[in-house]
Amino acid sequence: MKKRIRAVYLKKILPLAIVMLAVAAALLAATGFGAFQAYSKAPELSKLASGELKGTKAYAKISDIIGEFAVKPKSYDSEGNIAEYKARYCVYKTDAGDYIGICIRGTSELIAAEQYVSALEAYTTEELSQFNMGSVEGTVGKLEDYLYEMLRGAVQQEELEEGEPEHDEAFLDAHVLPLVLENGYLGTMPRGATWALTIIAAMLVAAALVYLIAAAAGQWEKPMRQLIADESLTGANAAFDAGEDFGKKLRVGPERIFVAGKLVTDVVKTDSVIWTYGRSKRLEGGANFWSLVMKTTEGEEFVAPVGDAGTAQAALEKIVSFGGPVVTGFDKDKQRLYERDLTGFIGRAKKLFAEKKLHAAEAEKAAGDEEREEE
Repeated sequence: MKKRIRAVYLKKILPLAIVMLAVAAALLAATGFGAFQAYSKAPELSKLASGELKGTKAYAKISDIIGEFAVKPKSYDSEGNIAEYKARYCVYKTDAGDYIGICIRGTSELIAAEQYVSALEAYTTEELSQFNMGSVEGTVGKLEDYLYEMLRGAVQQEELEEGEPEHDEAFLDAHVLPLVLENGYLGTMPRGATWALTIIAAMLVAAALVYLIAAAAGQWEKPMRQLIADESLTGANAAFDAGEDFGKKLRVGPERIFVAGKLVTDVVKTDSVIWTYGRSKRLEGGANFWSLVMKTTEGEEFVAPVGDAGTAQAALEKIVSFGGPVVTGFDKDKQRLYERDLTGFIGRAKKLFAEKKLHAAEAEKAAGDEEREEE
């Protein structure tokens, strides 16, 4: 009994929880697990070795920029000149002698970068090193191919200092890396997007854990546990074993009726059912799907999907066969009486049941008298 009842909700809860956890993992992976870097201290970009760069959270001083190789305009003025920038791509050189890009976003950072890039033409490198233009922080990611070619072109045109190797193709292949520090990024996305997806992932994980904990705690087993408390495990198993299945959702026994819902399997005392009838619902294609409705002396309603009319009728007859005062069939008068005067409905059901028993007894007696006369 326990295994079968638990299977009702486990077949739904476990796949749902697994899907939730899988989606959460996919969302976190899409962000590059950036939220886990949020509170770690960012190292300076120039100090990192080439093999440590990709995917690393780092910061770079704007005053260490050595040039610009691309821009993304945001708006233009009336003469067609760029009025505002969405992003500026700058050339950065690490202490190891490798070149990567820095994508600068944000109003204050863009202003500082623009001022610094303009100053590159007016000051020497030594003089510029004294400027404090602030810094940018983000995550190092892959540079798009067309931007990488532009970065190579900018490095190739760099003025060489005395003793510095020529920037030929071999040098560019070895020292210009297809990487970019994305300012304002946390992981592979902008900080806001990373936090939004991380929060969604956390909510999915929390929901999955709630479902799993509820399943482990038997949240959807309360009717079964109450039956065991009332009858003992042996008695509960006996009541279940004595039942007959009508479809996959309904099991009718002389003492208990088991109705499997989406998650919870309700346990109904058979002798508490005072009214039962079949209910059909038209499906696409014209077929009817049948359920058995059972209403109790406590005013509760249980609906068990059984599939076809024959199964619904067989289940109804099985309930009636156990000898209780059960009203069958639906009509509006019965519905009104049940809803407005449950006690009156029960009294009427008992009266009809007593009359039916009396008629049956009289018919049996009459049949017996006829047999004796024939003898």
